[in-house]
Amino acid sequence: MPCISRMVLALLVAAPLALAGCGSGTAEKPVARTEKTVTPEQLLQGQWQGQMVLDEEGVKQLSLDKVAKLRATTMGMEFQSDGRLIIAGVQHDGQPYESEAAWEVVEVKDDQITIKTVEASGKATDAVLMFESDDAFLMPLKTEVANLGAMRFERLK
Repeated sequence: MPCISRMVLALLVAAPLALAGCGSGTAEKPVARTEKTVTPEQLLQGQWQGQMVLDEEGVKQLSLDKVAKLRATTMGMEFQSDGRLIIAGVQHDGQPYESEAAWEVVEVKDDQITIKTVEASGKATDAVLMFESDDAFLMPLKTEVANLGAMRFERLK
């Protein structure tokens, strides 16, 4: 999974450079690497900071005030190697929060990792993380009414 992200990133950087030096030739497609350099668990470990990215169509039915509050929502997550997840941030109402949960990878498909978190209360939640690179992923936010967008996370360390 991380290999694909690296290859896509390398392709996006290398292809324009390779084509710029070529006259009328065609560039060959790079061969996909098959070895995995890190596990999904290792990829997730560390500190991440998230900011809302709203889908303009999905939030049309919301008031401007609610949209502004959603845009102000932030979340920090720290995936620890012992299976603990620390979540902290500012809710859409401006109130800070912090919680702790357990986490585990339950599915990996291409550049998507599905994790299960279990809070101290026992509440379990599955979340799909769509990796843009090894240092950035989107977590879609869907409701019964609309697709509101996603929380976009970037690695801090």
